[in-house]
Parts: sequence; structure tokens; C-alpha cells
Amino acid sequence: MKTKTILALFMIFILLLCGCQNDYNNEEITYSDTLTFTYTFENSRDGWMGGLDDSSNNHHNKGIYLNCGLENMYTTKKISSKEGLLPLTSYKVNMTFDISSTLSSNNTIPLNKIVVNAGVVNVQPDIELIQKGNNKYFFISPNNEFDDPNTKLISLGNIDITDKSTNNRNASKNFEQTFNAFTNSNGDLWIIIGVDSDYEGTDTLFLDNINVNIERENATFS
Repeated sequence: MKTKTILALFMIFILLLCGCQNDYNNEEITYSDTLTFTYTFENSRDGWMGGLDDSSNNHHNKGIYLNCGLENMYTTKKISSKEGLLPLTSYKVNMTFDISSTLSSNNTIPLNKIVVNAGVVNVQPDIELIQKGNNKYFFISPNNEFDDPNTKLISLGNIDITDKSTNNRNASKNFEQTFNAFTNSNGDLWIIIGVDSDYEGTDTLFLDNINVNIERENATFS
């Protein structure tokens, strides 16, 4: 009797083990030397955090809402091993995106006083939800204070997109930059884009048409 009980338990264990193995195989990740991601925010935020919480506001069809002057605002997107990144690996990350300003009497910051910063880091940014009036904003702290090249953001210039012939601010400016990045031990990277200004005032901006191309350089496992 005891022998039959032990045998039955053993068979159950084998079946469970096989089931777990099948689940693991179904979640097997395929790594690639080249990855491409495009975010146009047609129907959602596509996993980007930062800016105005548009869960109750119809801003996402224009892009990520960034209010410069309220505070310096950043947005971030995590790309991980689930998307095909290897841990502790060097990558070149080419990023292009558009930033537009709206024609509004509330916009008081000269566009040449608003600077765009961006980076690809392997340290998770801090994210804080703050209530401002009737709106909620996600504020991203890029952890840029560390003396570590893997956490640094760089300036891509100002967003002066005024059409000088018509004095029209309601236009877009395209930015492009290539970054050297190194994934952490989990295979994670965070794309960070933001606006910064020390000029007193406010300006409503939208971040849109983000394209990210990631190419593996060389694996450096320890």
C-alpha cells in the first residue's frame, strides 16, 4: 500500500514538472542583434510613463503631454529582456522623435529657452505621481546625479520651432541622437526624454513619433 502511494505521488510530481517545463518553453525569449520600436500614441501611451496622467484626458492622440515650467518634465519607457535584450551587453541605441508646441496664450516660455534632454540608462528612474489642480502628473527623476555614464542624460538642443515667416508655434521639431548603452544584470534599459528650462513661465508640449533602433555591439558577460 505504501509503495503504491509513493509511486502515485512520484507520478504526480513528474506530471507537474513536465507542465512547468512546458510553460517555461512557451515563454522562451528570442534574442536579436537588432530591435526596432515605434511609438505613435494613436490609442494609448504604449507603456511610457511621465507627463500628464491622461487616463481622464484626451491628450494621448497628440503624444505624451509635457508641461514645461510646471516643473521640468521627463517621460520614460522600459525595454527589457522580454523584448530581446541580453544582460550585461553593450548596445547602440538610435532614437528619433518629434516635439511640438501648441498655439496658446498660456504659453509664455520662449521656445529657445526650453532644452530637450534624453538618454538611455540602466538604472530605473524614480516615478512620482503629483496632483496639480484638477490634473495628475507623473514626474520622472532620471537619477542623473550619479557620476556614472550609464545614467547620464545629454542635451539635444532647444525646441525653437517657430515658423519665422508666420510666427507660428504650432509646429514640430525633430530630434535624433545615438547613444551607447549597457544593459544591467536583468537585461533592462530605460529610454528617457524630457524638457528642461530655467525660464519662469509655462509651455504645453507634446512628444510624438518616437522611433528606437537598438543594435547589439558585443556581449561582455562576467
